[in-house]
Amino acid sequence: MYKTLNAWVNWPLRRLGLELRRKDSRDAFSIQSELIKQPAPIIFDVGAAVGGISARYKSLFPGAKIHAFEPFPESFAKLRECFGASPNFKLNQVAISDAEGVIRFNSNRSALTNSMLATDPLGADSWGEGVLETQTSIEVPATTIDLYSKENAIDRIDILKLDIQGGELRALNGAASMLRLGRVTLVYLEIIHTPTYVGQPHFEDYLQFLRGKGYIMLDTYHPVRKGHRLLQCDVIFIRDRPVPADSRVSP
Repeated sequence: MYKTLNAWVNWPLRRLGLELRRKDSRDAFSIQSELIKQPAPIIFDVGAAVGGISARYKSLFPGAKIHAFEPFPESFAKLRECFGASPNFKLNQVAISDAEGVIRFNSNRSALTNSMLATDPLGADSWGEGVLETQTSIEVPATTIDLYSKENAIDRIDILKLDIQGGELRALNGAASMLRLGRVTLVYLEIIHTPTYVGQPHFEDYLQFLRGKGYIMLDTYHPVRKGHRLLQCDVIFIRDRPVPADSRVSP
């Protein structure tokens, strides 16, 4: 079954000289299901796209309250079709960044590469010609995780998932208070290693920032490689510092 699925998934990637390789028999989601023991976890799906990851979380955690964030109108419309009627979902057509306001958002030829960051001309070397080509740029509302949590009386986040194409560190900066107070149990994010977007952070930037907030890297998952070069991977960070006394969470 896995070999069949793996071949199906990798077929379009191999046309670009890429391959998705499975690290071991467990993926990042099975690890999260082992780590998070809350019967009704609070999950932030930042960069929800059309809802594929939200659906995975719903399957893993049937009692979860999922806050999904997707600024791109076409993707959000599909997200709403899937989960708009579900009481366990709160859908937000907003970008998550390091400040509240309005930001420019780039819509690319491949919707999966849409980003608040401009495309790096070197990106075509890794991902293929035209994949990252920007078709249009729109203005979208933006907020921060800290502000959203305060406005919605959220005092803990069990899983903070970030997949926003190079904007992940900005989102983490906007969650600095929740992270510093230990109110985020697990951070799951995509990190791009090859030049893809202008101004994208480096791997060590994430390590330094999260280490400063009391988190360590658990492991890497779902690597995408081109030849011997790692293009991107997913990473789980967990809390490794005692929660400060001023972060008491109400029941």
